[in-house]
Amino acid sequence: MLGMGNGVDMPPSSGTFYDLNSHADLAFYFKNDTDVAVAQWTDQSGNNNHATQATEANQASVSGGGLVFDGENDYYNLTSGISIGNETPYTLFAVINTTSFSSANTIISNVEGEVEYIVVKSNSQIQIQQSGDITSLNDTSRPWPNNETMVLCITKDASRNYVVYKNGTAISFTSSTSNPGSTGDFDANAIGIIGGGASAFKGTIYELGLHERLLSDAEISSIADLSSRTPWVR
Repeated sequence: MLGMGNGVDMPPSSGTFYDLNSHADLAFYFKNDTDVAVAQWTDQSGNNNHATQATEANQASVSGGGLVFDGENDYYNLTSGISIGNETPYTLFAVINTTSFSSANTIISNVEGEVEYIVVKSNSQIQIQQSGDITSLNDTSRPWPNNETMVLCITKDASRNYVVYKNGTAISFTSSTSNPGSTGDFDANAIGIIGGGASAFKGTIYELGLHERLLSDAEISSIADLSSRTPWVR
C-alpha cells in the first residue's frame, strides 16, 4: 500500500483500483476508464446518477481514464443528485491530482439551493459544508500537495464526526466547525464547482464514488492498495 507522501505520478491505464460494482450502498460510482467522455461520465452504481455536461465550454477533457478540469469553467451535473440524512453515515472516495490552489478544489457540491460542498481547500485543509455547518479539517503537515495522485477517502459517522484518509492511512488533523448543530441533510448535485462558478476544481479526477455507509478501515485500505498494478492494478 502506498504510504504517506509516495503518491504515484500517472493514472491507471485501464480498469479500476477497486471493484465496487457489487456494492448496493453506492449513491454513484464513476469508474476509471469506463464510459467516460467529455459530455458524460456514466455512473456504474446502477442508479443512473450520471455526471453530465452538455455545454462545450464547461466540459472537461478526458485523460488517463478520468476527467481533467481547467479550474475555471469545467463542471458536471449529477442526473439525480444525492441527499444524505444528517445522521446517515457516508464514505466519499476520490482518486485525484490537483494542480493549483488558486481557488478551493471542489469535489462535489450542491449548486441549487443551499450551498453545500466537499472541497480540498489547500494543501493543509479539507472543508465540508453541510446545511449551515462549515467544518474545516486542518493538518499542518500539508498532506494534500499539488501534482500528486492520491486516493482520498472521507468518512462521516452518524454524529457527523469525520475521518480523512490518504492512500489508506488516516490523517491526524484538527477540526473546527462554524454554526455547529445544524440538522439539515447533505445534498449534492454537481462535480467540480460550487454554485456561481466558485472554487472550481483544477486537476484530474480519475475515479469518484460515494457509499451511503461507513467503510471499514480494511475496506479503505483495500481501495487504496495500489501495489498490485503499475500504477493501479486490480
